[in-house]
Amino acid sequence: MEQQKGDQVIELEAEKKLITDSLTEIEQTHSSLENRAELEMAQSEKDLISLAAEKNKLAEQQLIENAEVEAEKNNALLNHSGKATDDLPN
Repeated sequence: MEQQKGDQVIELEAEKKLITDSLTEIEQTHSSLENRAELEMAQSEKDLISLAAEKNKLAEQQLIENAEVEAEKNNALLNHSGKATDDLPN
């Protein structure tokens, strides 16, 4: 009878250790998953910032190109109007 109780205590302690080990493993996995999720979110934010910066750069380039085209048009108009006034009699 004492032997049975001793065996049961040993079995229960072994089960307790397995459960404790499993719980520790689950907690570690949970922590790892949280860390991974945080890293993925940070990477996503970094990617979004990079995309926004690229979009801003392209918009800036487009503005510069538009300004250059407008400047060329204005120069052409000025040149044309200058020629027109040169053609007028004094």
